[in-house]
Amino acid sequence: MTDPEPERMQPGHWLLIGLITLLVVGVAAVTVLRRDQDPDVRAAGVTIAPTASSPASPVCVPEVAETGQSQREGLVSFGIVLTSDCPQATVAGLLNVVAIGADGTVLKGDQAEAGILLPAVLPGQRVGLGGMLLVGFDASVKSIRASFSDTQNMPVSAFSSWPAVHVTDIKHRGPDSSGHTQVTGVLVTEPNTAKLCNPRYFLLLRNTAGALIYGVETYKEKPFFDERLPTGIDWSKTEISVVMGVPGLSPVSPARVTCQ
Repeated sequence: MTDPEPERMQPGHWLLIGLITLLVVGVAAVTVLRRDQDPDVRAAGVTIAPTASSPASPVCVPEVAETGQSQREGLVSFGIVLTSDCPQATVAGLLNVVAIGADGTVLKGDQAEAGILLPAVLPGQRVGLGGMLLVGFDASVKSIRASFSDTQNMPVSAFSSWPAVHVTDIKHRGPDSSGHTQVTGVLVTEPNTAKLCNPRYFLLLRNTAGALIYGVETYKEKPFFDERLPTGIDWSKTEISVVMGVPGLSPVSPARVTCQ
């Protein structure tokens, strides 16, 4: 006798076998994924391949080297000095400034905080800034606090066309009958024919003990200030700082920030 001929597989049988194969492969893939995500499995020595979105290097920002303020009728005038030891330029910076009350807490209010846009701070640069906060007549301000946000670094070579600049021959006159004092300075650039990239000027004042007590920005096209100033100023310690660059929030292009 001969064995009967084996039964031929019907098309439906082949489809069923294919579905079972796909199911087995899927279960295996899910098992591997869960092992990769399981902290206990990772701790046991399973190696996980690094992803393309690895953390970026931290942004280097200038240091807030000095702050000071004076208060008159609910208005706080503050001065800030920044210094930079960063190897690259810090650009598109936003310096957030808040007032600290006598109890050590941040004073609240829409105008009790301010933001100063810093287009660029170069390596080794020292920058003076100033502004105003409105805290209310009954508030007592102990200090101010400044911190950076929305900042990025950029190669200093992007600013190679910028001239060296400073303000000298600072003079004052007043106060006049309205209580305003005029402060002026002479802008010096190297080379002296250089055109500045969107300059802004900040006046910083100190008392006889050398502490910062005032800072303000002028909206003039040159170092000229016409303000109601606090008393007790040591005029020999007066300085006017120049900030250059086109303001903008991060990220920015080198051409925009450097006026190219």
